[in-house]
Amino acid sequence: MDPITQGLLGAVAVQALKPKFAPSRSLVVAGALSAMSPDLDIYIKSETNPLVILEYHRHFTHSLSFVPLGALICAAVFYGLYRYVLKRPSDFRSIYLACFVGFATHGLLDSCTAYGTQLLWPFSNHRVAWDLISIIDPFYTGLLLAGVGVAFLMRKARPAQIFFAASFLYLGFCFVQHHSAASIQRELAESRGHTWVRGRATPTFFNAVLFRSVYEATDGKFYADAIWTFPFLGHHVWTGESAPKFEVERGTAHLPPDSVLASDIRTFAWFSDNYLFETESTDGGPVTLADFRSSTLPHKVQPIWGIQFDPGSPDQHVDRARFERNRFGSAGPFFAMLFRSGNEDQEAGRDVP
Repeated sequence: MDPITQGLLGAVAVQALKPKFAPSRSLVVAGALSAMSPDLDIYIKSETNPLVILEYHRHFTHSLSFVPLGALICAAVFYGLYRYVLKRPSDFRSIYLACFVGFATHGLLDSCTAYGTQLLWPFSNHRVAWDLISIIDPFYTGLLLAGVGVAFLMRKARPAQIFFAASFLYLGFCFVQHHSAASIQRELAESRGHTWVRGRATPTFFNAVLFRSVYEATDGKFYADAIWTFPFLGHHVWTGESAPKFEVERGTAHLPPDSVLASDIRTFAWFSDNYLFETESTDGGPVTLADFRSSTLPHKVQPIWGIQFDPGSPDQHVDRARFERNRFGSAGPFFAMLFRSGNEDQEAGRDVP
């Protein structure tokens, strides 16, 4: 999730504690900033390897096992700040509790998105992604903001508890929406005569009603569609585009197994959950691999991120691929689908050769 939402969740979680623990403003601030602190991992990067930031963002700082240590580091910083810089009476135990609660919310909330979070590190490097909520969801953020604001004004824990509970109810609604979109995806694949292998139904930006549906079929292709669904209002599907799957083992068979390039391709395949396809390549030229899970429009093959490399240079790191895309030009069709306005039978998708 975005840092503001992460901080608000940490703040409202601290405010919602029982009154005997809660809620001086300094503890709420400590909880909020601790909830944002795991994203400091974005500063782990390399000048020579552009995949390091993808590998280490949402890595150990986001895992459940790191929470006690991460909270301890944050508590030490805030204790020193409050006691020795601001000269305020400070209780380390209370500060640690606030930092622990705030820090613990971060990885769990990130796991509700589609990006992928190593929640179980160091026991597993699986990128947990429950696909429940967009990385930016104004309604969810608004609930948390209201909880923090009202609790501050009233100086009571009860408003924070109410809005904290309301945020969980909204995540429950998102779960229902995701389940509906995933069911429609399976039905859609069956109606096309496809044998469904696996799939993802991920909410698009700012909402929990319009989903990007991607699935893999036994014909070796990925298929993308846009699915709009809402309880009691039915659903609508915009038929989308498809692309052949890039098979990592086959695609790297000509490379030395321990080469830099082979390692980079495997890393990007892990990051993208093996939803890889090849695009914009020419004979003898650079190869571009893109992540099929994300696109500027939910039913299109308009990749957002990918890698580019020279197959003849196995000792060179890949480059991040830069795709030409017009985000503002995509806004109109996106909001037309989101609000079911205009022509619902928009241009059908195409196959990527």
